[in-house]
This record gives sequence, structure tokens and C-alpha cells, in this order.
Amino acid sequence: MKKSVLIVDDEAAARDSLARLLAAEGYSVRTAGDSQEAGRLLAEEAANTILLDIDLPHVPGDSFAAFLRIRYPKTRIIFMSGQYDMVNPERFGDNTLYFRKPIDVDTLLETLGSEDSAAAAH
Repeated sequence: MKKSVLIVDDEAAARDSLARLLAAEGYSVRTAGDSQEAGRLLAEEAANTILLDIDLPHVPGDSFAAFLRIRYPKTRIIFMSGQYDMVNPERFGDNTLYFRKPIDVDTLLETLGSEDSAAAAH
């Protein structure tokens, strides 16, 4: 089963480069520039993982994550930020992580791969 990733980042270059990388690795990838667009995309089709920038226009990423935890409790959220350090991302649930931008691609792929392995084991 192909894993799906939604990348939510208002910085188009970062969003697009991550999308190309993950698509090349076999992931189904969609992108959104803000929380509102992400909400519309998720209403159409849920994602296994959401890469979520913290500093977003309209609704900040951590506020959006509170909604996501209610609506999509099993979805993994990986916060990312180049400006902020997040303390205790696990307060959003066990399957929540934080990566500092620029994201180490190998670490991201390993993290996503570990989710794939855990899902296959169940």
C-alpha cells in the first residue's frame, strides 16, 4: 500500500523540493500552502503523515495540529520549522515529531520508513 504524505508549508520552494524527493521515493504526495488548503485536501482524502510547518499564515501549525488530533487521531504529524524550536511535540500525541529546518533528508526517510515497517507488522 502506497503511503500518503501531505506537506503543509507556506514556502513554495521548500514544499516543492520535499514533494519531489518523497514522490521519487514512492510516496503519494500532496501539498498545501496553509492550514485552510490542507484542511480542504484532508477532507477529500486523509494522509498517513502530515509534514506541518509551524509558522503558517491564517492558522499556525500547532493550532492546526490540535484540530488534526481530533479529526485524524492516527495520522502522524511531523512538525517542522526553521525559526522555532518546539518543546514537547508529543503533547499532540505519541505519533508526533519535530524536525528543525533544513530537514535532514536521510532522517526524514528513515522516520517515514519506520512508520511503513510498523504498519506492515500489524
